[in-house]
Amino acid sequence: MSDGKQSPKHIRAMKDNKDPLEYLVYSMLPLDAAVHKSGALKYGERNWLKDKICASTYEGAMLRHFVAWARGEDMDPESGKPHLTHLRACCAIVLDSQMHGTFIDNRDRVESKRPIGDE
Repeated sequence: MSDGKQSPKHIRAMKDNKDPLEYLVYSMLPLDAAVHKSGALKYGERNWLKDKICASTYEGAMLRHFVAWARGEDMDPESGKPHLTHLRACCAIVLDSQMHGTFIDNRDRVESKRPIGDE
């Protein structure tokens, strides 16, 4: 039970602007690790830090996993892990690659004037 007071350790952590890792969803960590391991075995461990990666490659992977999930397929048939976990892994890799300067931003930035069929 809490009396509303914060511990000095908590106050210090806030002042030091420490990352609030206590807000992570711990139950997802084993799945995240398993999907990253399957990627490491297939493509090489932390390959996105050794070689540059293209946005379009991960855009395609994210869309494939999302569309499979949206169509009702929960598990990736190759890994046996959830498509949404693969999607999380793709996002994490892109963000990490951006932070480490190994990201090639080849996203298509051309916008159509109006969607087809939109009148």
